[in-house]
Amino acid sequence: MHPFISLSVERRRSTRIPTLINGALQSKPAARSIRSNSGALYTDMHKIVHPANAAKPKLPFSLGVISDGLLFVSGQAPLNLETGEMEYGDIRSEARRCLGNIQIILEAAGCSLRDVVRVGVFLNSLEDVAAMNEVYREFFKENHPARTTVGVQLPKFKIEIDCIARVPKP
Repeated sequence: MHPFISLSVERRRSTRIPTLINGALQSKPAARSIRSNSGALYTDMHKIVHPANAAKPKLPFSLGVISDGLLFVSGQAPLNLETGEMEYGDIRSEARRCLGNIQIILEAAGCSLRDVVRVGVFLNSLEDVAAMNEVYREFFKENHPARTTVGVQLPKFKIEIDCIARVPKP
């Protein structure tokens, strides 16, 4: 957990869940939920990351999830995180918006671009690789993470980017 995040525990009724353990039906406590002041939700299994000023996604997914010391950032399209509206443009402006969104989500989780270990880039046209690389180098100046770049069919926008980052220990 990030050292600057204060938490408030959401008390749920004390529920025990029947669970099959080593072939025997046993009862174990229900998962406890904790909500931080930033609105991030922690469970016994993982933490949902949602930057404070970001609009709620219109689709059923989390912007980021921390599990086992890794942050998994969902694919970011050229969406303005505050308004929830798409910002279409040329490949450079869309790539800049996607990587900017990733940077905001990383910071909300207590990470930075230096913590990113893998990036996935999805391009509507592989002819945009060179222009995307120009913007990519603005964000990842050195110690580049592992990366996969693939051509896909995207709805209207030109690029989507996801990543995995290690979460620094406090």
